[in-house]
Amino acid sequence: VANTASIQANGLPSTDPELLENEIIFEGDRLEPEFSDIPGQWGTIWLTQGSTNNHFNHTTIKNNIVGILMDSNDGDRTLTLENVQIYNSANVGLLARTANIYGENVVINNAGQTALACSLGGTYEFNHCTFANYWTQSFRSFPAVQIDNFLPISDTQILVEDLTQATFRNCIIYGNEMRELSLINASEAAFNFEFENCLIRFEDPNGDFSDNPDYDFTNVNLYPSTLLNADPNFQNTALNNFNIEQGTSAAEGIGNTQTAIQVPIDLNGVTRDTNAPDAGA
Repeated sequence: VANTASIQANGLPSTDPELLENEIIFEGDRLEPEFSDIPGQWGTIWLTQGSTNNHFNHTTIKNNIVGILMDSNDGDRTLTLENVQIYNSANVGLLARTANIYGENVVINNAGQTALACSLGGTYEFNHCTFANYWTQSFRSFPAVQIDNFLPISDTQILVEDLTQATFRNCIIYGNEMRELSLINASEAAFNFEFENCLIRFEDPNGDFSDNPDYDFTNVNLYPSTLLNADPNFQNTALNNFNIEQGTSAAEGIGNTQTAIQVPIDLNGVTRDTNAPDAGA
């Protein structure tokens, strides 16, 4: 999707969560059952610099190398994601570079590197999203969510851009590694982020990050009402089923009411309990 162009992928809600009969589905052209969940079958949906007003709704993107590659922005919101699922990416589910993205009811899982990469600054707002990574096909050294404000361009030089905003509300960031969040901050540019009423996996038993203020999870300005290292108890991560088990999930009832009012219907098409909303999509 090139300069001045936009893509509008507007599917409809489906009654069957497995068939997704009304969704728009981006996948490879091998439709045999044995190819239904194999990563790396095609490249990416590339939203190049200058593309604008891109919108995906009730859309599933799977079995790619990179689900969506979003380059730069035009000063306004360049990408809106509503009720979007991205699965089985060989590298990254959503790779954004200095982008301006809003997302709600988004689920990303099973990426060889990271589910969500907010790179080289930008502006991001995610409400009621689930960013998970349960990749098992090879060694994974990247977390589920990675946020930074720079890009190395040589051994001695980096390109920096302001991280104007990275706001996550009522989200789940989890996976099968000890630390599923990475914040890499170059002091030459702004680095503004907030995780509000989220559930995050970040285990640091040896205190390796105890001196880094970005990982001070007791800081109510950065992590208001956020819960750490409690099991969301997803129903079946191997089948990309990120519904939470009622009565046993730590994500149950921890959300912020105002965010739930803003996103009153969940990814299943069910009305949220705005008095005690669950975190996640």
